[in-house]
Amino acid sequence: MNDLPRALPSQKGVPPKYIADMVREYINSGLMLQSYMVVKDGCVISEGWYKPYAAEYRHMMFSITKGFTSLAAGMAIDEGLISLDDKVIDFFPDKLACEPCENMQKLKIKHLLTMTVGQDYGVFVKDAKFKEDFIKYFLTYYVENEPGSVYLYNNASTCVLAAIIERRSGKSLEEYLKPRLLEPLGITDYVWEKSSDGINYGALGLSIKTEDMAKYGLLLAQNGKYNGRQLVSPKYLKDATSIHIIQPPQSPDWNAGYGYQYFRNSREDSFRSDGAFGQLCVVVPKHNLVVVTTAGLYDMQKEMDIMFDNLICRLNDNCGAVSDGQDELERLNSSLCIDIPTGDPVPEVKIHLSGVKLRASKNPYSISHIKLDAREIGTCLSFYYGDEEVKCLVGYGEWQKNQSEHKNAMTAIEEYNMREFKCCAGAWRKNIFKCTFVYPCTPFVDEFEFDIRDDFIKIDLRRNVSFEERDWQFFAYKE
Repeated sequence: MNDLPRALPSQKGVPPKYIADMVREYINSGLMLQSYMVVKDGCVISEGWYKPYAAEYRHMMFSITKGFTSLAAGMAIDEGLISLDDKVIDFFPDKLACEPCENMQKLKIKHLLTMTVGQDYGVFVKDAKFKEDFIKYFLTYYVENEPGSVYLYNNASTCVLAAIIERRSGKSLEEYLKPRLLEPLGITDYVWEKSSDGINYGALGLSIKTEDMAKYGLLLAQNGKYNGRQLVSPKYLKDATSIHIIQPPQSPDWNAGYGYQYFRNSREDSFRSDGAFGQLCVVVPKHNLVVVTTAGLYDMQKEMDIMFDNLICRLNDNCGAVSDGQDELERLNSSLCIDIPTGDPVPEVKIHLSGVKLRASKNPYSISHIKLDAREIGTCLSFYYGDEEVKCLVGYGEWQKNQSEHKNAMTAIEEYNMREFKCCAGAWRKNIFKCTFVYPCTPFVDEFEFDIRDDFIKIDLRRNVSFEERDWQFFAYKE
């Protein structure tokens, strides 16, 4: 059976009020959570998805992927394929375009795991040279500091680690982990992005369901054991989740120490995997507790504070099997929803450009033309990429699903893509149409405002989170 067992919070000694307080605080905070799950003693005791997000959809994990790569490294060490003291350059003689600098020659696998390569600034997958050949780019990179001496977060080191595992095992990272980790955890519906030369990104690119992330967290909480089977050695996990380096001062939970691709937390002797925009898998061994979230937000310290202040730290109280708050928790969970625009189902005034194909000015999606068709049964938006038309039906007061043959075309590397599967809702106010596009397999949510004039449309676009610019204004006009 792939699903985790369910129980009421009170059955596991957790007052439902604690979880309800956490969920309510997330709602009131303005942070865009998209799902959450609480696992205690191996059972899911509370879960919720902000509609149209849902349990059946995968979600981008971003850097939580690094934790999976760390587990692969631990397995490869136990199998004798690699060791912590192996030198990185020895795995890639064919990628050495020139003699590496002295510190690069000293670089070992343990430095990749602890983000202590020694460079002065990070190497990320957005770099153009990284996309061309990230191994060669990394090996020619100048390392200013002695490896092991300085912590600096970067994506390249984990991607190189994944490439090392591939070279030594003869299998891609995904193929290597499938029988050893993914299948035993019941993770079967997933996507793992690859580089241009077919190597799984070790640093990011994994998309799994919220419950699958909870299973991964449960494995960590149980010292590498899942369903009675030891998947990862307890010794490696103890090392991986211990402090090997202290980060430069940042917010409390980002300078509490770093292990082998795992962050230590500042409270409750706990640790976590985390990913950009609020993806969290928090493991609290002392309470046999795992809390996971998917989200689209920037302030992850605030997200952590709400989780610890309202739930985790309160478990130190002798609370017993208190059931107060269960009805409130269920009410909150059933009400979770991304905000839907309010207004009228159809425009109050005649829209002269309704149904007219208009040329679009420069925009982040490279859309060439737009057509907005205001009908009595609802509004239809068409976005054109040359001859290709992407139609979007927009629901009023509810989310309208728009399936796509390009589902999951949006990636962690190149995030902008209107072809992605999406859910749309909108409303009119006179000549202005506001609509929200939620891409349920991602953290990304777009808010559009179409201000329709006599001979052109002014379009304001805001994305909730982005690695790049997220506010745009462009126009659509008659040719």
